[in-house]
Amino acid sequence: GRVSPKGESLACGVVLLLAEVAHMHCEREPIHARNLADAAVAIARLLPEGAYPVDSIRALRGLAWKERANALRFLAEYDAALEAVDQAAAEFQHFGSHAFELANLAYIRAVILTYTDRLDEATQHASQSAAIFTEYGDINRAMQARSVQAAVLYYNREYSAAVSIFKQLRAFAALKY
Repeated sequence: GRVSPKGESLACGVVLLLAEVAHMHCEREPIHARNLADAAVAIARLLPEGAYPVDSIRALRGLAWKERANALRFLAEYDAALEAVDQAAAEFQHFGSHAFELANLAYIRAVILTYTDRLDEATQHASQSAAIFTEYGDINRAMQARSVQAAVLYYNREYSAAVSIFKQLRAFAALKY
């Protein structure tokens, strides 16, 4: 049978809550975060297409997949994390190439690619992430993406370019703290 509108609304709220709590636990309890994100993905997949606007369903599904990717990143399950990023991107791509969540995904992907020694790709995604975050005025996240760029430059022994970014990061941190 069909789930009642109240049940559908509750399911959407549960997906959002699970994703948010997964995000909060990624660094310290990544296994727990992955389990929460997996539950969010499972529930989001079951949301009926006609119950809410398509964009709302896509946003919830994308958010659940993004948090799965994030948890898997902290668990060093990089291939699975990249697959989850791809799933999230497929949901978020409908919002345009400069959607805020695509910046988050580009950052997650850049970090994973750095860890897997795919440095050229990491640079590209970190740059994309920083540009979109800057467009949205989210300087904190733009600086996180820039830190990935600096790390890649350092790994590639491009020290002067890395130092330039590290100086920007230091100046930003000095203003902030």
